[in-house]
Amino acid sequence: MSLQDFRGQGPPGDIGTFVLPVSGIVYQSIFSGTTYIVAARQGTRGWVLVDYGTVVATVINNALTACVSVCLMEGNYSLSVTILMDVNRSLVGVNRDTVILTKAFNGSAITNLGGAGSGNNNLKLENFTLNCAKATQTGNGIDIRKSADIQIDNLHVYNAQDVGIYGTGTGIARWRISHSEIDGCTTRGVSITQGSKYNIVHNCYIHDNTGDGIGFFTSSESNIVADNIINSNGGYGVYFYQVNKSTVVGNTFYHNTNHGIYLTGTSGTPSIYNTVSGNTFDDMVTDGINLIHADYNTLIGNVAYSCRDGISLENADWNIV
Repeated sequence: MSLQDFRGQGPPGDIGTFVLPVSGIVYQSIFSGTTYIVAARQGTRGWVLVDYGTVVATVINNALTACVSVCLMEGNYSLSVTILMDVNRSLVGVNRDTVILTKAFNGSAITNLGGAGSGNNNLKLENFTLNCAKATQTGNGIDIRKSADIQIDNLHVYNAQDVGIYGTGTGIARWRISHSEIDGCTTRGVSITQGSKYNIVHNCYIHDNTGDGIGFFTSSESNIVADNIINSNGGYGVYFYQVNKSTVVGNTFYHNTNHGIYLTGTSGTPSIYNTVSGNTFDDMVTDGINLIHADYNTLIGNVAYSCRDGISLENADWNIV
């Protein structure tokens, strides 16, 4: 959708094409020394005011109620309450390096409507930085529950006291987390649980988290972790617990405190039919790949340097190595 050209003379020569592919915008405006947050939506004759105020997340939430796609313009935004994503909503910054959200309260910075989740599918988060300020604030960075078709692209999420990007509850499926940096989180960089299916973590830089880099848990299946750089995490690089039919391919692991890939389950419910291929492990404190209670998996084409063991198997049967 395009801005209305009331002059009839086209855009000024120094700014290029007059287009924003969104239905709403949020920006900062200073009046009498006070910084206000302003939300506007596209109308039939140009932009229409939706809301303005000094509470950032309240204005953003009102913009997301009025518009299916909201663009955050450049600025530093301090969040005192949670941003709530309803079904079929997009929150997109103009530039990851110049749109900075900083969490200033206890709780998750961004979640789906209602907090506990109610199947709010088809959500998009893109092109901004989220500082979760774990030194003073608890909670997750992004916390999406019971929802499918989630696209998270080109974000920098860091310093969460709990998890950087967290998905849980029945119905978690078809998430795509890509081209993002997740670091400095206490529990885990990315955590997806409870029977999740068909999710992808791709081409991300996940590093320096106190716990694991990436975790999939509890009957998750058909997930892909591909082409990521995963380094200097205090736990496992990738932790699969009771995960089936999933793939870890083409990742680079180095200097994680525990195993690069830990594939495990229980004696009664092992992790099965997973593929681990084409990964590189360097300077791992423990093993490159470690399997315990994991059966019928395929491990091919992986390369390990300076690890305690390249591949370690315990109570793991019928695997191809």
